[in-house]
Order: sequence, then C-alpha cells, then structure tokens
Amino acid sequence: MKSFDLAGDQTPILTVSELNQQARDCLENNFAGIEVEGEISDLLQHRSGHWYFTLKDEQSQLRCAMFKFQNKAVRFQPEDGQQVRLKGKLSLYAPRGSYQFIVERMQPAGSGQLQQAFDALKVRLAQQGWFDIENKQTLPSLAKQVVIITSPQGAAIRDMQTTFARRFAGIRLVVIPVPVQGDGAAEAIAEAIAKANQWAQTSDQNKPLLTVGRQQEVLTPEAIIIGRGGGSLEDLWAFNELVVAQAIHKSELPIVSAVGHETDTTIADLVADIRAA
Repeated sequence: MKSFDLAGDQTPILTVSELNQQARDCLENNFAGIEVEGEISDLLQHRSGHWYFTLKDEQSQLRCAMFKFQNKAVRFQPEDGQQVRLKGKLSLYAPRGSYQFIVERMQPAGSGQLQQAFDALKVRLAQQGWFDIENKQTLPSLAKQVVIITSPQGAAIRDMQTTFARRFAGIRLVVIPVPVQGDGAAEAIAEAIAKANQWAQTSDQNKPLLTVGRQQEVLTPEAIIIGRGGGSLEDLWAFNELVVAQAIHKSELPIVSAVGHETDTTIADLVADIRAA
C-alpha cells in the first residue's frame, strides 16, 4: 500500500479507498480500548441485530455501532436519552469515509442509571412471576453437601465456613470459586450454578468424587449458596444481572442468596429460594 512520505520531494497520489484505509488503520491502532460516556440519541436496532446510534454531550456527538455478537451481552434495554458508558475503538467506515466508534461493551453510566436498570429488571421479572412464593423451593432438612459459589479470597467464604463449622459441622462444603464483581463475574456465577446442578443430576457412577480426609464421597450437592460481602450498587452489580437471575430461576437445586448486608437487596435475592444476608 502506498503511504505519505513527508520527507520526499514528491507526495504520492492515493486513491480515495487507500486514504480511507490508512485513516482507519491509524484510528484503530491508536484509539483502541477507549472508554467514553454520553447520552444515546437516534438509536436504531436494525433487523440484522446490529445497533446504530449517536453518543452526544452538550457540545459534540459521535456516531456509534455495536454489532450483534457484542450487544447480545448487554444486560439492559438501551433507549434514547439514556446516559451510558461505552468501551471500544475508533474506526472509519471506508465506503462513506465516516468516522465512528465501534462499541465492544455498554453499561449504564453512574449509580442513577444502574438504579434505573435494576428497577426495570425487577418490574420485568416480577411480572413474569419469578419472585412468587409458589416458585420457591424448600431447603432439605438434612443436607449432606452444599455448594458455595463465591470469591475464595473474600470475607464471605470465611464467614460461611465458620458458621457451618459451628452450627452444621456434618455438612460438606464444596466451594466453586468465582469473581464476584467486574467483567465476566455474572457469567461465571451463572456457569457455576449450572455446574452444581449438573453434578446433582449426573448418575452416581459418573459423578465426581469429593475427598474428605482419607475417604472419598460421591459429589451430590443438595443446595447452593451464592454470596459475597457488602458493597455499593456497582460492587454488587453482578448479582443484578439477568444471566444470574436466569440461572437461579432455572436451578433444580434450591438456592440461598447471601449477598451483601441486610440493607442490600439484589435481583438474586428476589429470585432465590431463600435470602440470608
């Protein structure tokens, strides 16, 4: 490909396509992993599954595109006028020579927007009956094995282990370590819930073995606890994600939500069979 040589005596003549290609390469190589906040305007959710919209503030605007394979991970319904935080890269649509931002991740901007997203999902799931008492399972009275899904480094796991050792010493605890906040946390929690259910449903001859001292037991969990310590709305957000709510609702094992403090309420608390903050 021809390129500019400012030190030379002659400037190469580029085609429009070549110039646009070089401009796109320059933008994508130098403006990747950018985070930007603004207000959504002119949102178009195309039948192809791609989203196109303008991000604006008081003085400027930026054309944005979020392709189907990325926007499938968005856990709320974006709309015009909503403040969002985007992560992605600058690019250029060569056929039109138009500058745009390719969005890789979208989330509500600020706790106010998070609260709106929380309230919207709460209303939606309540209408679907996910919080109804008739959908709640009861805990087994004499459970022998319980799966705990939490961070292995947090205070929550130590508190739970101490409580079980003091009050329910005969119950075997199986910990599935997961991140409890940040990128990928919600998906990891949902996958751990599915894994625990898979263990319970597998036939005995194919079940994993749990080593207890010098003995081995067949891994047959009878309940799940998901939890973490307290924090802000942002800190607890993984437990407000739809993917976690879906995993809890789908679980055939009863689930106890032990997320945050008594004053914290998450979507996971509302969908779970029992809340124990």
